[in-house]
Amino acid sequence: GPLSSRRDRSLLLAPGDVVTVGKQHLPRRERMPKAAARVTWYDHKFVFENTPLRDVATQLQDVFGVRLSSPQPEVMQRAVTGTFEAETAQDLLDAVALMMNLNLQKTGRGYILTR
Repeated sequence: GPLSSRRDRSLLLAPGDVVTVGKQHLPRRERMPKAAARVTWYDHKFVFENTPLRDVATQLQDVFGVRLSSPQPEVMQRAVTGTFEAETAQDLLDAVALMMNLNLQKTGRGYILTR
């Protein structure tokens, strides 16, 4: 249904829309870019749509505080599409590595992906 603000303004959301609330506590509808990654951390769901692994790495840093890298630059350019439920960075990366036929190595500073 519509989202109402304190001023009784309504926003009708379509698939792909995101609502943000600004400094004045007014909701604003925005269209998510098609290739954007969405994370709903409260239910541990990660949604990637043609998202480069370098952007997945940014999400991992933001959500879990871990680093993801690869000594092979082409690996981080590969794109992933899918919805993943993961409570830890390890869970998410295990699924991504398996799906993309990559090797995952845990290090003291984070994770490394290789072909």
